[in-house]
Amino acid sequence: MKLIYFESAHGNFGDDLNLELWPRLSPALFEDSQSTDGFSGIGTIIGMPVEGVERIHVFTSGVGYNRIARLKTPHQFWAVRGPLTAKILGLNPELALTDGALLAPMIFPKPPSSGEVLVVPHWESILMGGWQETCAHADLTLVDPTQKPDVVIRRLAGAKLVLTESLHGAILADAYGVPWLPFTTVQSFSTFKWLDWTLSVGVPLRPMIIPPPLTKAAVALGRPRGGRWGEQISPLESDVMEDIQRLKVAENEATRDSRRNTLTFRAKQFVAQHPAMQPLMGYSPRRTAEMLVKLSRAEPFLSKDSTRAALTTRLADTFRRICTSAGAAVQI
Repeated sequence: MKLIYFESAHGNFGDDLNLELWPRLSPALFEDSQSTDGFSGIGTIIGMPVEGVERIHVFTSGVGYNRIARLKTPHQFWAVRGPLTAKILGLNPELALTDGALLAPMIFPKPPSSGEVLVVPHWESILMGGWQETCAHADLTLVDPTQKPDVVIRRLAGAKLVLTESLHGAILADAYGVPWLPFTTVQSFSTFKWLDWTLSVGVPLRPMIIPPPLTKAAVALGRPRGGRWGEQISPLESDVMEDIQRLKVAENEATRDSRRNTLTFRAKQFVAQHPAMQPLMGYSPRRTAEMLVKLSRAEPFLSKDSTRAALTTRLADTFRRICTSAGAAVQI
């Protein structure tokens, strides 16, 4: 099969995990790079345009960023990321398992504990800068999500606590039994995909709204919605479902580009380039650090051991069935 995943030009360990995980669990499944069958694994990629594929086998992918009203390529759904994806697509609820990254411990063993409290920004956030200084002020350890999957996963798996804006920061921490706490600094935080996953593992979603370290992040990516700085919010399933049902796709690059072309946006961008204006607009690494310290003292989240074990078994069994249907050997 042809491996389908989202490729960030800057790198994103959650998406890039596809290249490490699936071929190692079944090298034979991906031997034919010219195959017209596609394998859609980890990521919010259902509906993403794919060239040269006549049928897509979906295993733990989710919806949220791409148009899903009419899926042009035939799809075979073996499992999806969570119950919201299943509901949007009108699938049997039994197909809602969880994110396939839960199988990562099968190829990356858990390392000794480092005792560290880690901060994992979203890959778009870290590109805006200011995080090294922020974590230095907070005496917390920064993990760059654009690094290679094995590097990031080793850090997450050995941590004491993970503060994360990256969804896969939470998913991988949870997979290794490490407590985690979510936060958001920008509007591009996808509540739908977070809630899709947290419902799949039976934990609540309560992200803290935290100001980004630098003004330019707020200008480029937008201010988070739904609460005040330093507040932990509880998104409602009904709200996120209404958003996806109405839009069928989250904010895309075309929408963002049109916003970037407005005079108001260009004016804000001009102001954001001047360091003297930053404190006046309420953004600074020190302020972000204070919020992260506050978050680190909150009650963390972690799914039950029994839940993870049951989901791991179901994921492994389903992956074996995919391999058997394709006549490919499997390593699990």
